[in-house]
Amino acid sequence: MAAFSGVYWGISCFFAVKFFAIGIYMPFFPLVLAGRGLDAREIAIIMAVSPLLRIATAPWLGSLSDRFRHRKHAVLLYSAVGAALLFPLVWAKSFSSILVVTSLSAVFWLSVQPVADAVAVVAAKRSNIQYGRMRLWGSLAFIGANFLAGWVLDVSGPELLVIVIVASAAATAVAALGLPRDAARETGSQTRSYWSMPAVQVVLAHPAVALALAASAFGQAAHAMVYAFGTIHWSAYGLSGQEIGAAWGIGVVAEVLLFALADKVGARRTAEYLILIGVVTGIVRWGLAPFAEDLMSILILQILHGITFGATHLGAMRVIADRLPHDHAGGVLGVYTALSGLSMSGAFALSGPLYQTFGGYAFWSMALICLTAALCMLLALSRRFQLPSS
Repeated sequence: MAAFSGVYWGISCFFAVKFFAIGIYMPFFPLVLAGRGLDAREIAIIMAVSPLLRIATAPWLGSLSDRFRHRKHAVLLYSAVGAALLFPLVWAKSFSSILVVTSLSAVFWLSVQPVADAVAVVAAKRSNIQYGRMRLWGSLAFIGANFLAGWVLDVSGPELLVIVIVASAAATAVAALGLPRDAARETGSQTRSYWSMPAVQVVLAHPAVALALAASAFGQAAHAMVYAFGTIHWSAYGLSGQEIGAAWGIGVVAEVLLFALADKVGARRTAEYLILIGVVTGIVRWGLAPFAEDLMSILILQILHGITFGATHLGAMRVIADRLPHDHAGGVLGVYTALSGLSMSGAFALSGPLYQTFGGYAFWSMALICLTAALCMLLALSRRFQLPSS
C-alpha cells in the first residue's frame, strides 16, 4: 500500500506542478506578447515554432529516455535544462529574442511531458492505478493557475506573469525528484545506438495504432486557435481577466471530471472510441465558437473542452498502454508528441492569418481539422488492432 501511495502521489504531484506552469503560459502568454508590441502574425509564429520543434526532437529525446536506468532521470534533466533556457525570457522584448528563447527552451521543455506520460502509463499498468486519476491533479492545477493568472493580470498586468512562468518551470524540475523509478532499461534498450529511434518502427508496425494516434494529434491541434487567440478574442468582447480565467478553468473542470471517471470510461475496449468522441465533439465546439459572444455562451462551449481534449488525450494514452510494448514507451510518446507538434504547428501557423482576416469565423478551420481526425479514426477502427504479445 505504501508503494502504491508513493507512485500515485509522486506522479500526481509532478503533473500538478507541470500543468500549473502550462495553465499560466498557454492562455496568457499571447497577452504578454501582445503587451510587448507583437502583432497577430508574430504571435502565431512564436506559438507555432515550439510545437514544430517537437517534430524533430521529441522522438529522439523520448527514445533517449528509454536508455536511462529510470525515465524519471530524463524528466529531471529535460525539466532543468528547459527551465534554465527559459530564464532569459524575463529580459527578452523583441520578436527575434523571444523567438530564440522560447524555441531553445521548447526543445527540452516540450519533451518533458511525453516522458512523464511514459512513466505514468507504465506505472499505471504495473501498479493497477488509473492514469486518469493521476492526470486529473494536473488539470486541477491548471484551473488554479488560470484563476491566479487572471487575478495577476487584473492587478499587475501581463509582465508579472513572465516571472511566474519561469518560476513554475523551475519547480517542475524539483517535482521530478518525486517520480517513481520504472527501470526503463531492464529489457535491453541500453544496447541501442544513442541516435536510434526504434519507437518509430514500433508505431509503423501497427498501422491502426498509427492512425489512431494521428487522429488524436489532429484533435489536439484543433485547439490551436483558442490557445493562441482565445484570450485575445474574449477580451475584445469585454471579458475581464478573472472572467477569462473562469472560461479557461471551467473547461478543465469538465476535463477533471472525465479523468476522475477514467476507470469507468477508459476500459480497454473503449480506448479508440474515446478519441472518436473527442474529435466529433470538436466539430461541434469549433463550429459554434464564432457565435459565442457573451460570457455564458463562452462558458458553455468551454465545458466541451473536457471532451475535445480530455477524451482524446485519455484515449491516446490508453491506446499506447494497451496496444504497444512498454519498453519503448518513452519513444512512442515522443513519436506521438511529434505528430501532435506537426499538427499543432501547422494549425498555429494558420491561426494568425486566418484570425487576422476572418476574426471569430476562423474557428471553423479547427472544425475542419476535427473532421479530418474523425475520418482517420474511422479508418483506424476499420482495421484490426494488434495487441502486444506480452
